[in-house]
Amino acid sequence: MSGLQMNAASFYAGLYMLCLTAMNPVYAGEIRREDAAAVMQQCQAERRRRIVPLRRAEIQQCMEQGVGDRAYCERFHRDFGEVVHTPNGVMPGLFWDLPICERAFQAENYFLLNPRSEVYTY
Repeated sequence: MSGLQMNAASFYAGLYMLCLTAMNPVYAGEIRREDAAAVMQQCQAERRRRIVPLRRAEIQQCMEQGVGDRAYCERFHRDFGEVVHTPNGVMPGLFWDLPICERAFQAENYFLLNPRSEVYTY
């Protein structure tokens, strides 16, 4: 075999192994129907953990700018980072793009569309 044929053979052998590895279910995770609510709670807890310091900073900034007193600023920013429904539509919440949240949301949708399924594999 020439060098070019050897490189092509090596390339296709490597590509084949990559495809086998990617399709191997051992590397995939799964969420059982009964665990979907717990995964969503983990997502919400992680979102809350990340949002709380940002919300506190917004409240502090509000007070420093003299917009209002502490009670006013806390009331004004009470839903900071959460999904907010406005007359113009919906303002998405923060941190829904976390991996745990994406899996929880995908599992929730999967179980709604597949009521007989017991396991969501990702």
